[in-house]
Amino acid sequence: MKKYLQSIIIIILILLTGNTLLAKEQSRKPQDTRFLMQLDNVSKSYSYQYGVKGNKLQAVPQFVILDSLANAYSYYTTDQNPFMYDSETNTLITIKRGYSETDEGTKQDPSNTKNNLFVLESKNLGYDWSKPALVYDKLRLDLGDARYPSIYPFMYSGVLSYGYMAPVSTGTGWHGFIQGFYTDGDWFADKVYEFEDDRNDSYVYAATSNCLIAYEKDDSFFMYGVSTPTPPEGTSDLTDQSSFGYIKSQDLGDWQLNVPEQWNSDIFDPIKYVNAGSYKSRYSSIVGFEKRDGDKWYMGACGIFKNGEVSGRSEPAVSTSNDDGLTWTEFNIFPYSLIKQYAASIGCDPDTSTLYYYDWAFNAYNKDSYSFMGFLLGNDNQRQPLKYQLVELNYENETWSVRKIADHAGYNYLLYTPPDATTPANNQMSWEFQLSKTVNSKIMIAKWTQFYDTMDPQADTVIKAGAHDVFISTRVIGEDSWSKPYNVTQTPEYDRITWIPNLVPNDLKDIPLLKTWTICDPSKLSANEYYLKQKDLEVPQYILMTHFNADPISKVENKESYGFEIKGIYPNPASDHIEITMTINKYDFYTIDVYDVLGNKINNVFTGYQSAGLKAIVYDTDKLNTGTYFCVITSSNGNLTKSFNVVK
Repeated sequence: MKKYLQSIIIIILILLTGNTLLAKEQSRKPQDTRFLMQLDNVSKSYSYQYGVKGNKLQAVPQFVILDSLANAYSYYTTDQNPFMYDSETNTLITIKRGYSETDEGTKQDPSNTKNNLFVLESKNLGYDWSKPALVYDKLRLDLGDARYPSIYPFMYSGVLSYGYMAPVSTGTGWHGFIQGFYTDGDWFADKVYEFEDDRNDSYVYAATSNCLIAYEKDDSFFMYGVSTPTPPEGTSDLTDQSSFGYIKSQDLGDWQLNVPEQWNSDIFDPIKYVNAGSYKSRYSSIVGFEKRDGDKWYMGACGIFKNGEVSGRSEPAVSTSNDDGLTWTEFNIFPYSLIKQYAASIGCDPDTSTLYYYDWAFNAYNKDSYSFMGFLLGNDNQRQPLKYQLVELNYENETWSVRKIADHAGYNYLLYTPPDATTPANNQMSWEFQLSKTVNSKIMIAKWTQFYDTMDPQADTVIKAGAHDVFISTRVIGEDSWSKPYNVTQTPEYDRITWIPNLVPNDLKDIPLLKTWTICDPSKLSANEYYLKQKDLEVPQYILMTHFNADPISKVENKESYGFEIKGIYPNPASDHIEITMTINKYDFYTIDVYDVLGNKINNVFTGYQSAGLKAIVYDTDKLNTGTYFCVITSSNGNLTKSFNVVK
């Protein structure tokens, strides 16, 4: 394989110096490689001027049609890596399925079938894209129908190359994984399915979960994927359904498949029931798979561990490897007692409040430092909801902690309307949690989607769950609090199947965002029909591309560089007033504003010059509703944010 690849013409890549995502002087002019699907009766770009009540920190983004597909339902899921960034070559990558056998995708390109895989590349953060490159062709190598792919970029013989994997659909279920390698216009693939582990237990890969790491070592390339194997149907009881396993090879040669002892079902509570039909439930799932600190690997997962602190509760945990996945540590399990303590600290009952059992995001950002993002349901002692929060479960300096990311509206996540009555409504991405980070690992960014209430300006009434958008929040590594959440899309349709890359720019500007969308003509539909149309899974659907800035709400610099520091807000929670205390180091012009959780500006508290010293400003909260608010203090050097709660 190595000799063959060395004969390929090497593409000379311009490497970026330093650990930056995009040089500021790089041109934004369209490149010759720009490619947008030519779609009948559909504009290449689609922008909105959609007003949301209140002042916003950022303009509504413009979306551009990047590509089309036949079925968004089988495009992206939570437990895969389809949208990645390679900082060494400044390349943004996404891997996707093709279109369908009968519609406009194959009219332009016969290979654009839904069973094949394509890679798209961008050298300027997604403003321009290459033509989709075929990386798996079922007609050339009939390994099965490719679905839900993941990709991993790495340098091989000086050329940016990709490892990828995708579960195989048989039409009635899942049958193994396609494991592939793409470099300089050529691709190679194989299929794996069944194996015996070191204990001679039989397993098959019949699931969609897949994450991988690909890398070069000793003049060879290596692929290492993780997934969720189960015993062959009908050969085992429910006690062996929760294992994690790996798939690895050198140069796509002999495959090694195994279930490490530390990942075996024995560490989880046995499954005690079966879902409707023949599908068995599992208590464990993969959350993330990352390579950090040179050669250290992190596998984030969740499950009901036998040695967890609370029986029957799903807890996140991390297993690590220092030898390229040859051996793994025991899982470092998050102590669920911290959730009890945290729930009590926010006024909820510690025994009835819970972390949602399944939906998580994972991020390893520094040496032996990592975080999970989860959903907290804070109840009273009668199990009635009091608070909904997104929380970070953080491990740093050998200590677990819990911190709030943002309040949540509490509405269930978006369910897609199925194409026929026999298919139940579903959403394979739930709240669409993601934890990303800047290239230099100094700032973490949380992304999620959320329903929220809107106002009917004509009737002056509240529309419950009237909108569904993408939200983000940021945290500077080393600081305790997250920035106030911010709505980055503000679009009239429901945002669904949304992704940001694993790495984002250090300055938090021009962050790429993908989403899928069913495009329809709003002039031919009522407002309600137009909104509901976005929940449909009908053909055609489109991959839309946009960018947003997170820097207005971040705390990128040290507090000293701002010339002031927020000392505190008292009382907190408040009822009728708060006192904002700040230390000013230099004479400057300051504004103090209050925002709600959706980024709406509520009031200006102060505007004017202030001299150095300890300052206190009283703000009347009597007219504010119960909830969380953010005090944003701005000087000529930037802004700082601190949250406070109002309870009536």
